[in-house]
Amino acid sequence: MNTSTVVNPASSLFSTPANNATRLVLAAGSLVDHTDAVGVDGKVSLSFNVSEHSTYRLFAYYQYQDLVKNLDIQESSTGSIFDNGSYTVDHFSARGAQTTIDFWENYILNDTDIKSLLHEVGRYGWEDSIEIKSNISWSPSLPDICEQINGYQLRKYLPLVMYGNNNPGVQPSYPGNLECVLDREDQGQGYVNDFRAALEKGYQVYLDTLSAWLEGLGLGYSAQVSYNLPINMEVNINHVIAPECESLAFNNNIDGYRQFSGVANLAQKNVISNEMGANLEKAFALPVSELLGQINTAFAGGVNQIVLHGQSYTGDYHKTTWPGYTSFFILFAESYYNKQPAWGHGFSDAIDYISRNQYILQAGQPRTDIALYNGVSMTDP
Repeated sequence: MNTSTVVNPASSLFSTPANNATRLVLAAGSLVDHTDAVGVDGKVSLSFNVSEHSTYRLFAYYQYQDLVKNLDIQESSTGSIFDNGSYTVDHFSARGAQTTIDFWENYILNDTDIKSLLHEVGRYGWEDSIEIKSNISWSPSLPDICEQINGYQLRKYLPLVMYGNNNPGVQPSYPGNLECVLDREDQGQGYVNDFRAALEKGYQVYLDTLSAWLEGLGLGYSAQVSYNLPINMEVNINHVIAPECESLAFNNNIDGYRQFSGVANLAQKNVISNEMGANLEKAFALPVSELLGQINTAFAGGVNQIVLHGQSYTGDYHKTTWPGYTSFFILFAESYYNKQPAWGHGFSDAIDYISRNQYILQAGQPRTDIALYNGVSMTDP
């Protein structure tokens, strides 16, 4: 077993410093699952033939609820279901989707007037980019899914999947403390591909469950599929009505938009959405002309619906000075409201331009000249 140091670079986006991890090279035939030897008290007794030429590592894995919150409120009030923040749900199973559905049905849509209003003006249920922090992307159902689609049990290969499989989008400097690979040509990355295939399957069940529920409400499902997760984005586009990308991660790259919209075209999606204008360090500094240039790039790449990022609360806000509350710590553009000079001087013309183009692009029939297979793999050079 050889060891070395991996340096994970700092992230300017999240202001996180560089972080070191240890890389272990394990003998390919040495992985053994000792789960059956663990007693009910959690203890295990094992013996190894240790010599000066061999070193053994014992890995112990525990499944637990990490209680990560999407909205983290630091207080102990428990007067209602809405107090003390909002916990994230399992995104790789039907059970996680059903938890969200039950919450909406029991605490938000329990008023028939709200449901009637949704039928009147609603079009989509929408899910933003997935920003769940974790040690590893996981679901209690994942081992069964992995065995079902791959034909073997995952437990023995857990050391290979515990690095770089949490949330690369929001944890770029913290993929894990220990990276394990095998001493063979592909370094065991085929097992990582199998693990991610199981994640994709579980995530698709999650999307399908929410889609079916929203269809029953007379709505479609729009989501930024796979965004930030260590799984393929393209294979999940077909599981929502209106797939959405975002200018931030796509970096206004026309080929990136084409890669996304091409799959949506093949899946016969009429609406291909984009969360537009999420520009780093451009709060109160993104001209309408630059925004329109980015939108034109997205249109040329096959996008036909624009959702602007974003609009902050316009009233007086506690412990703020002018211009008031600004979301995302004044890190991302843009706050479109009456404190922007363009609000009363040209912004409505820009919105009209966007609307007309959306109408035309959604009314047309996309034509694809050529199709390319783009399978993403851990073994890519």
